[in-house]
Amino acid sequence: MLQDTENLEELEQLIVAITVITNAGASTSDSTKDIQIVIEGVEVITGLEDIARACAVLLGLTYALNPDYPRPAEVYL
Repeated sequence: MLQDTENLEELEQLIVAITVITNAGASTSDSTKDIQIVIEGVEVITGLEDIARACAVLLGLTYALNPDYPRPAEVYL
């Protein structure tokens, strides 16, 4: 969870995002990073292992949170 006030304000502005938080001075390959999914300013899932997994989870959340999709099949005559 983000604790910095400035980061919290930025987080509230996001509609849908995958955020990656690393320690200051850490390399991009460092395994101590936090990957999370933010939807409408709320941290929905944190502690994801990698960005590929975060993308897959976000796709699943998109389907789960949108009950109007897929639309029911209609018959056209």
